[in-house]
Amino acid sequence: MCSPPPQNLVEKGDLSKPLIIFNRTNSRAEQLSEKLGKDKTKVASSIEDAVKNSDIIFTCVGDDKAMEDTVESMLKAGEVKGKVCSEWAPEHDSISLTPLALR
Repeated sequence: MCSPPPQNLVEKGDLSKPLIIFNRTNSRAEQLSEKLGKDKTKVASSIEDAVKNSDIIFTCVGDDKAMEDTVESMLKAGEVKGKVCSEWAPEHDSISLTPLALR
């Protein structure tokens, strides 16, 4: 899981609401929430739940297939219009949120 960006948001950001965390492996999301502080984070039960309750969505996935699956799940949430989406995967230049931007 990409923990430095969320950690920076929680430690240095002025968040008015908890940072919502989702991971396909729930135990990883729970571990990150514990590390960052349960009072500053909330673990979402699904991508759809995370998207529905967020204004800004950051993703961090390992490959194009995972990104495609993530985008499809985000679109199924039905509430992506007007939300800001960004991908944190500097080691994977080919990963893109273009499919989301085009819909």
